[in-house]
Amino acid sequence: MGEHRTTLTLATVDARYPRPLGQFLGDNAPTQLSTLGKFELLALSNTALFCSVHGHGNVMLRSYDQAARWRDAGRCIIGGFYSPVEKECFRILLHGSQPIIICPARALPKRVPPE
Repeated sequence: MGEHRTTLTLATVDARYPRPLGQFLGDNAPTQLSTLGKFELLALSNTALFCSVHGHGNVMLRSYDQAARWRDAGRCIIGGFYSPVEKECFRILLHGSQPIIICPARALPKRVPPE
């Protein structure tokens, strides 16, 4: 269990720094990246989940169905899980065994959320 709470901070010059970040963000890529948990998950092919706080009912329901399909397929999902739709998708994903990467908008939390 201790390996899940290992903190790692990488600068852009570190060979383990995710190169796609620099490729996609260019000069806007963060100069430092901090992780808590299994750093290797960032190397997996993953799908980002990003939803507005404003959504129509049918879009929300389709999002929940999609989250269940990702969960059942074992797809690694990355997101901040801030909006109500994202939070519900997170709860759906927690019922699977696929990797989930929580990407906070600012800083790593002082403690790992109980979920």
